[in-house]
Amino acid sequence: MIKKLSVECGVNEVNKMTQMFKDMQLSKDMQVEYTKQIKNNSVTDVELSVEVLTNGNWPMEEHPTCVIPKELKSCVDRFERYYHNKHQNRKLQWMY
Repeated sequence: MIKKLSVECGVNEVNKMTQMFKDMQLSKDMQVEYTKQIKNNSVTDVELSVEVLTNGNWPMEEHPTCVIPKELKSCVDRFERYYHNKHQNRKLQWMY
């Protein structure tokens, strides 16, 4: 199946699709881990769901502009701390 896709779409596109599937699974696993950590370490009424995607593999022409409410800012900051503790040399770019 992958060989057929490689022939039809090209190796680069198939590699991007493979990375996209990996991103989805890694994000799912990270969300479970993050949710467990938050439940163990603090009390919050807001449930934050984040998907971390590899830049360049996902089609996105424009970065949407959004100002998040201050009530959510602490949730975003908490996730950023979690993520940077786990992946010190990576940068998050929020696409709200």
